Amino acid sequence: MDEPDYSTAIKYLRKARLRLTGEKYRFFGLCLYSIRSVLFSGETNLEGYVAYEKSSKDVFENKIYINGDFIEDRAATYKTLNMIDIMLHEFNHILRRHDIRRKDKDSKLWNIACDHIIDCSLEKLNISKPTISYNIIQEIKYDHKYTSEESVYNYLKNQNEICINDEQDGGVSVKSKWGNTDFKMYPDLQKEDINPEQVQAIESYVSQIRAIYNIEKEKGNISGEVKEAFEKLLAVVVPWETLLEKAIKKNAFEKTNRRNWKRPNKFFIGCGLYLPGKVPFIENNGVGTLIIHIDSSGSINSKDLRKAGYILYKSIQYFDKILVLVADIKIRQEVEFRKNNSEEMLKYFEDSGYLGRGGTSHYHVFKYMDKYLEDNPDSLSLCISITDMYSDIESSLDSCIFHKSVPLILLSTTDIKINSSNVTTINII
Repeated sequence: MDEPDYSTAIKYLRKARLRLTGEKYRFFGLCLYSIRSVLFSGETNLEGYVAYEKSSKDVFENKIYINGDFIEDRAATYKTLNMIDIMLHEFNHILRRHDIRRKDKDSKLWNIACDHIIDCSLEKLNISKPTISYNIIQEIKYDHKYTSEESVYNYLKNQNEICINDEQDGGVSVKSKWGNTDFKMYPDLQKEDINPEQVQAIESYVSQIRAIYNIEKEKGNISGEVKEAFEKLLAVVVPWETLLEKAIKKNAFEKTNRRNWKRPNKFFIGCGLYLPGKVPFIENNGVGTLIIHIDSSGSINSKDLRKAGYILYKSIQYFDKILVLVADIKIRQEVEFRKNNSEEMLKYFEDSGYLGRGGTSHYHVFKYMDKYLEDNPDSLSLCISITDMYSDIESSLDSCIFHKSVPLILLSTTDIKINSSNVTTINII
């Protein structure tokens, strides 16, 4: 059987590699230098995909596969920028750890969400050109709530305005009822679960790119647009579990000699002076109450809930009592755990024992916290809400007062943040 003639594809691959050495593309050229690009024969419109395979030295490496037939069929109109686009697109899949982050998500919806985030970034950088079109969901393109792959995935999973259909050629059509979005994408992520060796190959590559970025930034070779796109992407991320554990330890008990208006200084009351008194030192032996709200609207997966539950189980020593509120638009469950039945609380989180699956509102939850503080002014130590943040949180906070004296932690399953005085957001993404 004759070998396919990929002379056009090879020509544009070489041109793309050459252009990537220029000043405009220098950072991306350095990033792509260590990734092998391989042409494959494929009679579909799948332009390329990423793979993590063993090299001749029996170690896993990252590869970009490019459809030679697709390019040869378009030889008359194909451009170097088209080749750069597919290389940058697949490079972003590796850099953003998309195969690692998929976990138990629907692979088709996850791929659509990842393509949306990548193509929004590439369109903004304006340094490449897709052969057909960008795979961008126009309805959420400028919505700040959908700036992570996870948030776009949840959007696709939880609403009915986007029609997604499998096509006979292996593609997936994505259309909206309003006609704003209409494109066909071809899944280019790994279908199988990723193994530990492949994870290591990706993580090693990301570390290498982080080093390249920092060196080039120090030399002044990183443009403002690239900084905006990659600064957060390449930041060293502290695991959310660590952040939550530290936040609980920090806020679990009052600090010695802390002044508080809840207890006026009795010494000066006889003189007609009302001054804040000292809050007695509280030993780190399980005093006070922690209120945890679990948003049961459907956006929190069981794995993350069990992780949070384990951290709270380890932290129960800092509290006398933990109250768990399960709520969507109203409170569905109220469960109390004491320090001496911590194993029962751990089992509760492991079994995901919560009810309700409606919309989301924080109003009744925050009013509950208000009332608890009013009835127990000296015992409420900390409040936590595990939520997707698609709620009336800000307006509900405005109508409540508990967070003015009691710290509130929002454990967010999306990239949405609300940070203000006494309110901290920790993102689980």
